[in-house]
Amino acid sequence: MGDVREDPRWAVHGENEHLLDARDYRPGQPCPCGLTGCTGSKLSTKTGHVARNCICVKCRGRRNQAKGKRGQAKTHKALGGQGFTPFHEESGLFYDLTVRPEVKAGDQVPANFRTFIGTDWFRRALSQSERSIPDGIDARPAVSIDGRWLVVDLRNPKAKR
Repeated sequence: MGDVREDPRWAVHGENEHLLDARDYRPGQPCPCGLTGCTGSKLSTKTGHVARNCICVKCRGRRNQAKGKRGQAKTHKALGGQGFTPFHEESGLFYDLTVRPEVKAGDQVPANFRTFIGTDWFRRALSQSERSIPDGIDARPAVSIDGRWLVVDLRNPKAKR
């Protein structure tokens, strides 16, 4: 077998080729991207940055995208989706769902849940779901949280809010 340094599995690829080789990194050294506060026990051979701890914009974006895709996959599976997991949540997948609601009102509803439903974050997420429903489709907007909870808006979809 040839020299280990020539083995392509250990090379840093793409735009990060200028960064140091993953085998030359020593635990505790700063991340080669230059951001202070990023240290770790190893470098990612894929990105050339400290594995799982780098806080540069590209690494944060990559982690956020992976989290989103994991959440989409969990929701797809939980709602009975079959086949491939949709790459993009706005790709037009609709699910048939049979539910048995338990109605709670007044003091039975925790105040922090009412606060959560009233936040700008939730209103924007629900609005995003509502805007992605094409005209002529009888579907209700919903927000999936961590692939475990589905909050569905049961109000009249034609009513102005």
